[in-house]
Amino acid sequence: MTCLVAFAAVECGAQAPAAPAPAAAAEPRPLAVAAQTPEPGKLLLERRPLIAATLADPAGVDPKTLTVEVDGVDVTLLVKVEAGRITYAPPADLAHGERTIKISAAGPGGVALAPVEWKFKIRRFAAFEEASLSGELSSTFEHALRKPKKEPSDASGVSKKTETPVNNFQNNLSVRGLLKEGDFTARLDSNIRYNDEFRPRARPKSENDKLDIANYLIGVERNPLLFELGDVSIQEGFFGAPSLSRRGMHLKLDEMQNIGVSLHGFATRYETTTGHDPFFGVEDGDSVLVGGALIVAPFQDREILKLHALNVRGHRFSSAPGSNVGGIVSGERGELTSFGTSSAFLGGQLKLSTEVAFSEFDQNTLDDIREQADKAYRARLEGTQGLGMLLEAPVTTLAAFEYSYVGFEFRSPANPGIQPDRRGWAFKDDTTWKIVTLSWGYSTFEDNTDLLVLLPRVRSRTWEAALGLTPAELPSPVFTYKRQIQRSYYEPETFGEKGIDNIQTTYDLRVAWGLGESLSVNWGASLIVFDDKRLITSTTTGGDVYTWQTQAGLTLKPLKTLSVSPNYNYTLVDEKTKTVVLDSGATIHDRVRTEAHTATLTLVQELIPKILNLDVQASGASSASSDDSVDNQTYSGVARLTWNVGSLFWDYGKQALSLRTNFNRVVDHVARRDTNEVGIFLILDLLSPYNL
Repeated sequence: MTCLVAFAAVECGAQAPAAPAPAAAAEPRPLAVAAQTPEPGKLLLERRPLIAATLADPAGVDPKTLTVEVDGVDVTLLVKVEAGRITYAPPADLAHGERTIKISAAGPGGVALAPVEWKFKIRRFAAFEEASLSGELSSTFEHALRKPKKEPSDASGVSKKTETPVNNFQNNLSVRGLLKEGDFTARLDSNIRYNDEFRPRARPKSENDKLDIANYLIGVERNPLLFELGDVSIQEGFFGAPSLSRRGMHLKLDEMQNIGVSLHGFATRYETTTGHDPFFGVEDGDSVLVGGALIVAPFQDREILKLHALNVRGHRFSSAPGSNVGGIVSGERGELTSFGTSSAFLGGQLKLSTEVAFSEFDQNTLDDIREQADKAYRARLEGTQGLGMLLEAPVTTLAAFEYSYVGFEFRSPANPGIQPDRRGWAFKDDTTWKIVTLSWGYSTFEDNTDLLVLLPRVRSRTWEAALGLTPAELPSPVFTYKRQIQRSYYEPETFGEKGIDNIQTTYDLRVAWGLGESLSVNWGASLIVFDDKRLITSTTTGGDVYTWQTQAGLTLKPLKTLSVSPNYNYTLVDEKTKTVVLDSGATIHDRVRTEAHTATLTLVQELIPKILNLDVQASGASSASSDDSVDNQTYSGVARLTWNVGSLFWDYGKQALSLRTNFNRVVDHVARRDTNEVGIFLILDLLSPYNL
């Protein structure tokens, strides 16, 4: 028997060797994109949404091979690609239901990349051109496995029976919405919080509101009208406008471009914006602020001249303390009217603004007499201009000059930053050239200028300068110098020979240096010299004070999953003539030095990337003075082990389970107090986004 084989001889009757199996084809490299619009899985009302994505590596993609498909239909001819951003605007309404986007491409060598694909949904009925509503709910439940226990020393006199929260339940719901149809736009931005701290047998029960509208703003706009409800901010003046955020209403009519007129009206709370009351109107018993502003531009070029007028009234009924308040105290009401101008020259590079304001206050609202009235005025000139090419680099400078006067009886019902009975001027300039930034300025003010017999008249002058360098891949230093001189030039008889005469000089140097992604270093030091020129006697207090401070820290990442950040701070306060009380009760002037040391170490370790994290922070601080009035030490430590449950079981939002332990010890040798606090807590965090 004869057997014929190719390329090899085998014995007759023997089996030929099997041909080797072909090598498996390598899987193509995926096409990496980011910032997909609409977001994958999002539900839309809009029928013509902009479809876009950004190439993570534009250089690794041949733009001629890009193709985009919508529900299997090639729309590449209508696609724009600019700077790695792919955009497609549908020319017609898309069908309702689930829509599929697919982007394909090849690399520069012609090797095909694995296409990217995502889906979103369009509602059957779209009442608006553009509509969206999204919410994000975060919840935290904290339960003490071991109740925090404070143990004061027996000699301290502090009770050892303490009631600390053993359970804490916190929620925050963030809601954002948008409706748009032609010129009509409605927006919603809000945060609603619920906080419940409960403890067994707590006495007395807490009366704090658990539900709090942390912030919210509803805006409805149809050109030229804008209505806002919530935490509004109006900035149409210097002395009287409520430029700080307050809860209330704001109506704006803006016809500046058409006829050169803009009108504002507002009604807000006088105090803080937080609370569960949304403020739907001015109600009896509430402290309120109401007013309006008018802006007129009489010329075709609206920036050449603008005329401002503002009137604001405030009535404070309550005596409860609040933030964002002006000069009104409980039971008072006040009114402010201001007029101003604003002019821009040289193409907007130079701007001049002026304002004069009149205030009137009534300390007793039960009668018809208004006891306080005064005025204030200011003028400000500021500009930005390029100085051309200097040493082959553009130099820009931003300078501003302002003169102001505020009368003794002047008070703004809405602006808490006004200092009465002051006049003076200030100049400031910021100059930038390549890697160099220089800021410098000078100001001079006089206080108590209305010839009061009880207070000295004081003149203050300040020089300040800061020089910063930002070289690439080198340390970035910033040096600051500031000198303040304060002297009284009139002393009332009741003030005796005390007077005011001092000079304070500040030297400060800060350096930051980033050495790649694994190491960054920062260091700083400052010296503050307070030179009291007065003659210090047994009846006066004060004297020279020198303050040294230095700080150093670094962030080190020896591994991708490990970050270590040590930090140290040292402060020395040297009071040359401090008033010291002796054990006998007598007082003397003596030199007192107080030193403070603070060290902190922070460590963050990913034990299992994106699943299990460990955070540890330990710190210690010590303060002591040479007169033994201060002598204490503080030690603290916190460790938290976090398990990101959501990354393991389901990919929706964020779920984390944490075990935290903390330790605090305070030793005060002066007060004879040694306090320890230890606690172990179990914490559950939930973060769930909703796209409706």
